Amino acid sequence: MSILDKREQAFEKKYAQEIESDYIVRLHRAKKAALWAAELMNFSKKQTESYVEEIIATEVRHASEDHLAQRLHNNLTKNGQDISLHQVTLHLAHYEKEVRALTKKG
Repeated sequence: MSILDKREQAFEKKYAQEIESDYIVRLHRAKKAALWAAELMNFSKKQTESYVEEIIATEVRHASEDHLAQRLHNNLTKNGQDISLHQVTLHLAHYEKEVRALTKKG
């Protein structure tokens, strides 16, 4: 195997690890955001568990931050919360930063 082949394999391996890491971060961010939203909506423990599963499943299907933010915002406003889409987006950014910091440590 040539040096170029080895370098190519190393880059491919690093890229695959980054993709997997981003996926894990997205799912953990979605979970934290869903828990936060469920708390604001005063969901019971059972409702919260169901809501978190629903949000994570949606995140798996739609890997778009805009989609997650819009979904959370719609759910919050339908449940009487006076919150802007911008505030939801800020919470998502905070959770992503928090999760990334934790994944770098561990």
